[in-house]
Amino acid sequence: MKNYRFDEIQTTMSGNGLLRPLDVLLVGGTGTGKSTTLNALFGTTVAKVGRGVDPETQNIAAHQLHDFL
Repeated sequence: MKNYRFDEIQTTMSGNGLLRPLDVLLVGGTGTGKSTTLNALFGTTVAKVGRGVDPETQNIAAHQLHDFL
C-alpha cells in the first residue's frame, strides 16, 4: 500500500493544525490475519502471529503508535 491517500488523510487528521489520533478497531475470525495486519501497520512485531489452527491472540489488546497528549 504505497501511501494510499496519505496526504488527504493527514490533512483531515490535522484540521486545526494539531494532529489528532486515529482510532482503529481490528476484528475478525481466528486465522484471518489480524495480527499480521497490525504488525504490518506498525512496521514491527507488536502482536504474536499464530501458526496453524491454534489461536494466538485470545484477549483484547490496545496498541499505540504515538503518544498523544
